[in-house]
Amino acid sequence: MGHDFIKYEGSCEQFNDFHIWVLRHFFVKESLALETAKRSTDITELRKFFEAWDWVGTGVVTNTDFSSYIFGSRARWRLALDLLQWAGDRIAEFGEQIPLPYLEAHINRRDKVTCTAPLPTKPLLIGVGRICRLLASHEPSETSLRAMQVLGAIGIEAYLSRNGIADPDLESYIWHLWEITSTTRLPVWDGECTRLCDRLVARLASEKAEHLRHLCNAACEITASQMYTVYKPDKAAAHLRDVSRLSGLDLESLAASELFCRHAPGPDGWGEPVPQNLVHEWKELAQQIAAGNSHRAGPSSSS
Repeated sequence: MGHDFIKYEGSCEQFNDFHIWVLRHFFVKESLALETAKRSTDITELRKFFEAWDWVGTGVVTNTDFSSYIFGSRARWRLALDLLQWAGDRIAEFGEQIPLPYLEAHINRRDKVTCTAPLPTKPLLIGVGRICRLLASHEPSETSLRAMQVLGAIGIEAYLSRNGIADPDLESYIWHLWEITSTTRLPVWDGECTRLCDRLVARLASEKAEHLRHLCNAACEITASQMYTVYKPDKAAAHLRDVSRLSGLDLESLAASELFCRHAPGPDGWGEPVPQNLVHEWKELAQQIAAGNSHRAGPSSSS
């Protein structure tokens, strides 16, 4: 047996590779149970993250960086922490040892792993605690809805710039999204935003510009999904994730950055109107991204 690392946000903890493999089993098992009880994209993606852990050889376990799943999302961070603790509870239910028949049925791998004796639970429980501390040392900051909406506008603007699209209706829509920074009449702003988006989406559908239509709609839903309901940051973050994917920009990393977390969300998630000096910094970054296509997340399709 060898050793490898579990990582998160540039930090890491070293583990016996066999213990990582055993922990993987319990993390996947707990994810499946949670997914059965409550369907959610974040839960499904967490299960897939754990399933991707692969023990490819002595001292080599791949795909164990939690950053690739959490991606700056506080909701995903909280979910991962909760699931780790629930998995620890399941391990503790075995008492001092996991029986050999259980290991033979669930842990053994014909090509790499053959358990020949019961496995003490203590090092596994210590391992769960170490992973929890690793995650707890980098708690994601909460991003306000105003900041997330601006990121949605930045995503559309960068996509248009990259694809050489000049369109007055789209420019007007982007301008209105930026108005979230100053408005004190959120329902009025939302009503106008919805009107502009509906008209734009209908036009893009008639032009069969499906990718751009989905991008504009996803940007609108960041805040539209939160206007008349209890604040659910994970739902807004899911729409921002869609904009990130469709625009080809790593907007989620920007959302977790100090620049965008500087605007406090307050108890309702919206926060106060954004100070003009901060808006200026956001606009400067938006211009840099549109001009240079920095913060690329991957290729995107043209409209």
